[in-house]
Amino acid sequence: MEVIQQIDTVLGSLPENTQLFKDLAEGTPSEYEAQIKKLHETSTRRRVEYAESLIRIRNSHQAMQTALDRAKEELPDYQEWRSGWKERKEAVVKSRINVKNMHVYKNIKQAIEVASNLNNPRTSTGSEKDTNASTNPDDDDDIQIQGNSDVFSIYDPWSKAVMMNPVRNTKCGHVYDRESVLKIIKENISIRCPVLGCGNKSYLHPNLLVEDEETRQRVLRKLAEEEKETEEYEVEALEDTDQDEEME
Repeated sequence: MEVIQQIDTVLGSLPENTQLFKDLAEGTPSEYEAQIKKLHETSTRRRVEYAESLIRIRNSHQAMQTALDRAKEELPDYQEWRSGWKERKEAVVKSRINVKNMHVYKNIKQAIEVASNLNNPRTSTGSEKDTNASTNPDDDDDIQIQGNSDVFSIYDPWSKAVMMNPVRNTKCGHVYDRESVLKIIKENISIRCPVLGCGNKSYLHPNLLVEDEETRQRVLRKLAEEEKETEEYEVEALEDTDQDEEME
């Protein structure tokens, strides 16, 4: 599933890139302010569109793989498999799902919008809050706003894998996977927080890392949501395949 991991990595980077553009827009000289802000607003909308397209490709790829595995099990004869797989593949391609109703899309869209919100008031801890964001903790499982107002995803910044054992940097609030960060520290004692735009200049050290149970629970909830949505998408695609076969 290398394609899925690569797509997840790109999705996780969209809020971070938005945050960097926002910082540029807020710090640019007055004579360029209007131009930069317009570019920022345009690029923000496009990132949301990119997210929608990438999630659609991600779901399609997963459904295609599931259909392929099912075809291999049900059509052992090669000739039968060739004809049967072609029909099933076409059915998956034709099947559509409203990505905008999916949790993963809503989460990444919210993360991008929070990161793009210009001139947001800061809290006493230095983080920014989106005044229009939902207060329901289940609605923002893919994002958190910490330290220097950076938005981060559930993916480790080094390995790009899902953080199953997240630890929080007590200096800046950013979160990493425990195994990944300890390996990095062991290899290089002069390593700093890798999150884009992080202002923390302290070197990483095991003593600065604390377990983050809240993030771990959010990761588990999000994975469960995505798995459920993916299964529903795959079932819909396979049902379309079965209906096409019955009509022939």
